[in-house]
Amino acid sequence: MPRRSMLCSPMLLSSLVLTAAVACGGDATSPSTALPSTVSLTDPLGDTFGSADPQWDVTALTVTRTPDGIIVRLDFVNDIVPPVRGDAAGLIGEVELDLDQNPATGHAAVTDAVREDHGSTGLGVDASLVFGPFFGDSSIVTDVNQLEVGRVETFFAGHRVTIKVPRAMLGNDDGWVNAAVVVGHSHGATDIAPQVGHLTVGR
Repeated sequence: MPRRSMLCSPMLLSSLVLTAAVACGGDATSPSTALPSTVSLTDPLGDTFGSADPQWDVTALTVTRTPDGIIVRLDFVNDIVPPVRGDAAGLIGEVELDLDQNPATGHAAVTDAVREDHGSTGLGVDASLVFGPFFGDSSIVTDVNQLEVGRVETFFAGHRVTIKVPRAMLGNDDGWVNAAVVVGHSHGATDIAPQVGHLTVGR
């Protein structure tokens, strides 16, 4: 039976909340016949919020469109503490994806719910990648209804987190997406990226 995203639970919403923004223009080109496309943006240093330590600070968000899916990379100021169970300092987060690049469809972004500047990602979220202390070394992929559709391996190395997602878990989307991310730990969110709007991969 499908399971609802853990971010929908009061426990996870109150204990963290995270977001990342990636914007991608769409076209009818099949990923299998197009060259991979990569878009990267830098996020300001020291733009964290909240008072709890550690202050996980995103320095860059990168999304790559590949023939068989997408790859998301998050870079941080400091070496990452993986989100192992029981470690309150472990990094947790949520990458939110607007697959059809239409803010009028999908659900409201968690990133916008936790940010403190009253800004907007401009996303209508169709899918999310959630990594946290309850999921070990994998990220939960959720759909537009915030139901789990699968799990993907998540790589924590030095200052970087890498998540590879197959097209099948994104409804066989064409790979052109808009995105944003929110990160934090068990005591709350600490940073979002980008600071304004979202990252766009595509035209």
